[in-house]
Amino acid sequence: MSVFGETVVAAGDGACTVVRCGCWSSLGVGPCEIAILDCGAYRASSAGVAKRLLGVLGSNLPRVGAVIVSHFDVDHWAGFISLAPRLGHRSQGQPLRLYYPGLPERSRALPTVLLALTLTATGTHVAALDLRRVLSAAGRDVIGMPLFAGEQQVVVGHRSFDVFWPPRQLDIRTARRLQRAVDAVHTLADGMDRDGYPDLRRNLDEAYRADVFKTGGAGDSIDAAEPRARAEQPGEFEEQFVLLEDDSEIALDVVHDTELDSGSNPDPEERSGDCPAHGDPRNFEVPPEWESEYRAALLSGRRASNDVSLILGEDDGRFAAFGDARWGIQKFASVYMKSSYEVLLAPHHGTYRVPLELPRAHICVSQAGRGHVENWSRHRSTHGQWERCINTQHVGTVSIR
Repeated sequence: MSVFGETVVAAGDGACTVVRCGCWSSLGVGPCEIAILDCGAYRASSAGVAKRLLGVLGSNLPRVGAVIVSHFDVDHWAGFISLAPRLGHRSQGQPLRLYYPGLPERSRALPTVLLALTLTATGTHVAALDLRRVLSAAGRDVIGMPLFAGEQQVVVGHRSFDVFWPPRQLDIRTARRLQRAVDAVHTLADGMDRDGYPDLRRNLDEAYRADVFKTGGAGDSIDAAEPRARAEQPGEFEEQFVLLEDDSEIALDVVHDTELDSGSNPDPEERSGDCPAHGDPRNFEVPPEWESEYRAALLSGRRASNDVSLILGEDDGRFAAFGDARWGIQKFASVYMKSSYEVLLAPHHGTYRVPLELPRAHICVSQAGRGHVENWSRHRSTHGQWERCINTQHVGTVSIR
């Protein structure tokens, strides 16, 4: 018999969620497998989010069998770099499954150019965020698994999640948006190189060689729906969970911890780590005469990345997540999803209006810090369940079972 649960980690204006599959045994309840959905921060240290995540996982860290990257903004996955050395030691030598959005062939360069843009702006070398290389160096085999709607499932222990976005074939408008974003970065890199600023061009070349996300490459994916044996000894959860019953009030295990809010000053030690404050336009190291075009290219790349955010829904109606998908994509995907879920992660950190079709939830969690929480009313006023929506800026880390 299985027991499921989630922990939404307070990550300021970033994102990080722990998805657990627990099993009953003669020794009590223990986790069969754990997946981590996103790990990063916006305008703060991603290393700080990783540190907080380690505190949530505790001795269950070796049970992390899957990492899910909802989309390609560095501030959604840079925290995995700090976590990688600890993820490198897995019992029984099982590989780590790295799930991420699949992309049509013409748009597969999107994560590469977005990575190069972000790192050039913050003065960081590509190798510092080569997730596969860092994990491999830590002794962990990685299996890349690009996901397309209707073709694969994400499997975590006994839990199965259907993929509702992105499709293998995007609509013309979205495909053109992605291609324009990629083309704009190459044009920018060429122009800066001609003016004597080769950093972006060098980072692009290095990012292509690194190929951090092999988005849809032949032989890179395996059947995500194929069941896998989980012959692990049960252990104890590190946290106490509160059981949610359908007819109960919302019951949560809340850890009040908001030091990663976007308006705070990160720990100096975290600031000096491997993961800078990715995505913070205040940290630009771009020549002033190119800054305007650089910001425009970065914004275009981020919007394109949002357009391919993973939308996942658990097949039994337990959990759903929308990444940073825009309104029209939410509306399209929601038609094919269940009408309600027990736990739902609000799209785009709960900062935008949502369509009427968006599934309802027993608990809807917005991942936000002081920056994003200012726009939370947009979500709450349109989701139609005001009393069921909560925000990590107000309640901190939340564990649900």
